[in-house]
Amino acid sequence: MVRSTIAATIIAARFCLLVVCLRVGKSNCQETNSFDAPSYTPGVNRKTNFCSLHRLTETGEVQLKDILRGKNITVGLFKYQLENIDGTYRIPSERPGAGIRFLDELAERGGFTWRDSFGILDSPKKELNQTWTGLLRWSVDSYDLVGDWYMETLERLSESIVFPQGWYDGSLIMVMKKPAHTENSNLWAFLEPFAPSLWYSILALTVFSGMIMYLLEYIKCGLSKENMQLSLIDNLYVSFIGSTGHIIHTPRNMSSQIMVFSTACVSIFMLSSYTANLASFLIYRNAPTVTINDIADAVKADLSFCVMSSSTSQKYMDDMYEVARTVERDTISATYESVLNGECDIVLTTKGTWAKNELDPKVNKDCSLVWVGRVVSSYSAGFSLRDTSAHCSSLLRDVLSYHMIEMKLQKRDEVIWNRVLRKATNNYDCAVQDMNGSNDLSKLQLNLDHLRGVFCIPLIGTVLAVALSIYSYYTDYSSLSGRTPAGGTPAGGTPAGGTP
Repeated sequence: MVRSTIAATIIAARFCLLVVCLRVGKSNCQETNSFDAPSYTPGVNRKTNFCSLHRLTETGEVQLKDILRGKNITVGLFKYQLENIDGTYRIPSERPGAGIRFLDELAERGGFTWRDSFGILDSPKKELNQTWTGLLRWSVDSYDLVGDWYMETLERLSESIVFPQGWYDGSLIMVMKKPAHTENSNLWAFLEPFAPSLWYSILALTVFSGMIMYLLEYIKCGLSKENMQLSLIDNLYVSFIGSTGHIIHTPRNMSSQIMVFSTACVSIFMLSSYTANLASFLIYRNAPTVTINDIADAVKADLSFCVMSSSTSQKYMDDMYEVARTVERDTISATYESVLNGECDIVLTTKGTWAKNELDPKVNKDCSLVWVGRVVSSYSAGFSLRDTSAHCSSLLRDVLSYHMIEMKLQKRDEVIWNRVLRKATNNYDCAVQDMNGSNDLSKLQLNLDHLRGVFCIPLIGTVLAVALSIYSYYTDYSSLSGRTPAGGTPAGGTPAGGTP
């Protein structure tokens, strides 16, 4: 009875300390690491034995959700999760990362502690042939739990590395830089929907039709020009106007009417084809050069992929697309920088990482990066631990999964993520910028650069018409022997209306 009372008192005291740490600001909690053994140090074992607690859940004495109350678990945290103050790594007092926030929430719900028993993990070094999976193996053998996300893969599961209910979306996606919008100015862009050979054919057909209509009328008039309504030039004019879809001449004889009707039919089909092809041509011109629906499209287009060294994304590319061009980088941020700098075309990253970097003005400046295509491969990610019968570690996995599922049912995980993203990105929102940009219809409108060549047609026609009119004016009057233009002097030298 005395032992039970003492044990209950100890549990209550530790739980009260936990509540104070979590709600008052953790000023009285251990914020620096308790274990300073470097990563990959042989023989490090800070693991907790949960077998006695496991038996309590089996007998039903304590519910699973409460089995860790008053207990302490050891956690391995990466240096990038901590802040370095004068050479000492501490848990950030402001803006802690998602992993630390989820650990705190789980600790509060489960009644256990972890902040006074964490060690520091170094990121793997490529020059030492270290990998993320290799570091994971050492970490789960040294601590109860790895305090940041790892992706749940078959390779890791086969080594008895287990993952409680995930809190991070590790699905692989493709992110690339938006193509720069360029305007190609072309004076004769309005002619591009038809090939030059077709334009020449239309011109020849129009001239031919005008000549045939003149010939038909000439035959109808008994091979005499005196009774003809239109001259050759007039018939050519009527034919060219008809090619635009306007029929301004109605012939009286049946043969000419058939010719006009056939010409009108050709005009209808040509105008319809031109209108449809012009629209398609403009859409095609503004379409991206490469359409990416999935990763196979990107590989087929010979695009290069930036991946983090020894990560799941690199292993995926090596296993599935060995022929693809990959560019390795040491950190996640370096993969994004390489895409922005043009060192690679696509970064193969996770949805969780993109959710943060998309809203980070330091990474996605001017919202120039965009997610393209479908999800490449779906992965769950979260905390990880080694499932061993010697320590009954499956109990820790089950407790964390229980509370994580409860958090998701209560939407608490969304609240945590919203806080993490809002504080990490200072409310920077590319969605707002894209929405504002999508309302700018001027990008879809035709402008003078697209069709300025059309305006050259009436300009050229005006110049030719004025020149021809002036030429005809002087030609007509010079052909008359006794007349000159108004105000001039006749050939004999006597002003018009004077006395000889």
